[in-house]
Amino acid sequence: MPDRNQDRISAINSPHELALGVAFGVLIGIMPKDSAIPWLIALAFLLSRGNLLCGFVAAIALSVVGPLIDGWSDKMGMALLSIESLQSTYSGWMELPWVAWTRFNNTVVAGSFAIGVIAGLPVYLLSQIFFRIWGIPMIQRLMQTRLMRLLFGENADAATSEVGENSLMIES
Repeated sequence: MPDRNQDRISAINSPHELALGVAFGVLIGIMPKDSAIPWLIALAFLLSRGNLLCGFVAAIALSVVGPLIDGWSDKMGMALLSIESLQSTYSGWMELPWVAWTRFNNTVVAGSFAIGVIAGLPVYLLSQIFFRIWGIPMIQRLMQTRLMRLLFGENADAATSEVGENSLMIES
């Protein structure tokens, strides 16, 4: 079991898995962390085939940027929560005991979630293109450096030898 987790963190995965990690990381990173929503998304991410390192790096990077877009998130959340036809749905959700932990009634939380969901597909597609064209060869060169061999030992050589197989896989 620990070997599988190490592979998910450090191995060179297919472009699909790397891009999936980035997309989950963007969605997690953009959300305020005092809500249950990013933690539930993180749980879904941990259960997915997404690359953990890509996801963690993206989440940390977007956690720094997230507060800078709170103004836009507030406006988006206000627009989302003000939709008249959804008011009965929102009030029904708020009667559930666990929904209060999501803080979905907060405009910044709702707006950040909406922005993250809207940005998710373009981020995934652009990341997959990046990893197909530039990312895998760049990671191969990085894994062959002395520092990576010291950090990962012979696993760095084994990971780079499997890249040819993984990078040619067509994921659907």
